[in-house]
Amino acid sequence: MKFNINYIISCIVVFLVLIVLYKLYMTYAGYVLGDFHMSLYHKLGYGKKNGGLWFKYNKKDWDIIIPRVCNLMNLPPKTSPQRLKLLDAGFGSGNFIHYFRKNYNLDIYGFDKSHEIVRDYIKSTNSDPNKFRQAALPDLPYEPKSFDRIICYGVIIYLSDKEQCTALNRMINLLRPGGILIIGGQVIWNYKYLNNFKDVKVCLQNQKLNSVRITYIPEKDIFGKKISNKYFQSNIIKIQKV
Repeated sequence: MKFNINYIISCIVVFLVLIVLYKLYMTYAGYVLGDFHMSLYHKLGYGKKNGGLWFKYNKKDWDIIIPRVCNLMNLPPKTSPQRLKLLDAGFGSGNFIHYFRKNYNLDIYGFDKSHEIVRDYIKSTNSDPNKFRQAALPDLPYEPKSFDRIICYGVIIYLSDKEQCTALNRMINLLRPGGILIIGGQVIWNYKYLNNFKDVKVCLQNQKLNSVRITYIPEKDIFGKKISNKYFQSNIIKIQKV
């Protein structure tokens, strides 16, 4: 059996080019393409039913991640007389919110950068449009000390260094005394995600915040070895306002 060496080389080159283009898209599409990228990401990644194809493909991992992240937040169970006010900053497909509503006694608010995501979520869940709105970090349309809990998972890593620091300050400012902010970000092979999550740590360290207690939690301490998809190898920062 004869092999055409030129054909093989061409296939390899095309494959490598596709990898480079994919990495460039994943790294910069959110900045360059803006709302078009968010719309495409919404339709292909989430969709309107049960989180879309992306969520369905990774459902087994989400079923591990979400409860373990929630355990860090000290949330009151459904039967508790205590009711906390929670903000999901960049709620996307609403995976966390669905779990919150099912298991905890919470007054839930949320925002997302994509108008389409917010519109479809409100429609599909009959949610209060006054509690779910279109907004984007670092700009937050809420009053200081408005929330007991804030979760920002897989969002802040997309911001520039300056925007990350501004967003962190504003979210911390939204916390009531004793409130908890959870920052999470996927650590995958894409170097930009890795660097940006490190930037969040540097930002917090440089600010020398006296009003908060900061805990860094490696993904291995949260998720162990049960995560099948490397996309979900995550690090968590827990910030509690004193």
